[in-house]
Amino acid sequence: MRTLTQDTRQRILDAAGRLFAVQRFHEVRMDDLAAEAEVAKGTLYRYFRDKEELYRDLIAGAATQILREVEERSAQADTARAKIVAMLEASWAFFEAQPYLSDLLQRVEALNPSDAMAAWNEVRKHFAERIETLLADPSLAVAEPGYGALMLLGSLRQLHRFGNRPLPADIVERAVSAYLFGAATNRSGSV
Repeated sequence: MRTLTQDTRQRILDAAGRLFAVQRFHEVRMDDLAAEAEVAKGTLYRYFRDKEELYRDLIAGAATQILREVEERSAQADTARAKIVAMLEASWAFFEAQPYLSDLLQRVEALNPSDAMAAWNEVRKHFAERIETLLADPSLAVAEPGYGALMLLGSLRQLHRFGNRPLPADIVERAVSAYLFGAATNRSGSV
């Protein structure tokens, strides 16, 4: 019997992400997953009990990875504003590197808010709460940090999904500045 490898498992998860991003859960067959991952169908079952487990592991893995990257980046920043930018840049980079995950999560949030999304919902909640806490820092003078966190996250999601490519390299910094200082100001906050 062959040894299970992390590379094969990851290849299966990557293939699943690509397929689930464009098809509904019930439309993706294990045969499709095997073909996309370039493995035998039996190999899928050596790594995952069934399609549901594969789906949950895909979403949970993405949630764990993005949270780790966001926390690592924000730990390097020293001000509330810099931490916000670092967190959002880490999130942006994560989804730029794996665009199929952005599409998958968007689709699942809209069509299937099930227990498969539990890990992602926890990360999303934690992420919004961290941004809210940072926006509440007196140095930023944000009147409604809870709404602000949702507005910032929502605007970046829209830019990621629908922004004309190529987007500026400093798009996250621009979005944070527009939120904090208003869209009619320059980057320093003056009119």
